[in-house]
Amino acid sequence: MAPMRRISALLCLSSTLAALASAQVSGTVVDDETGIPIAGAVVSVQATDNETKTDEAGGFELSDTSGGVIVAGAKGYFYVASNESEPVSGLELRLEPVPQEDDPYYTFSSPQR
Repeated sequence: MAPMRRISALLCLSSTLAALASAQVSGTVVDDETGIPIAGAVVSVQATDNETKTDEAGGFELSDTSGGVIVAGAKGYFYVASNESEPVSGLELRLEPVPQEDDPYYTFSSPQR
């Protein structure tokens, strides 16, 4: 292989690897039943410290995902995971609500008069 072709091949390979290493995932977290955005949900790359919280519109942006498993969760909802091997934008993560009778943190209160 000619030296110039080797250099071109190496540059192409290194730029591809750099793009994968800094993969970015963005999207929204919504309630599976209503489609309403969930503010304050935690979105992370599984088994890492790489995490963020959703904004008021349920939006999130997570960089350096490196092809990991994206996990999202919020109080009162079951966690959801999505395996994203490439950069993604517009990912919708739908969280299923935990039934109130199964949520150990749910507290019943009496109506106020």
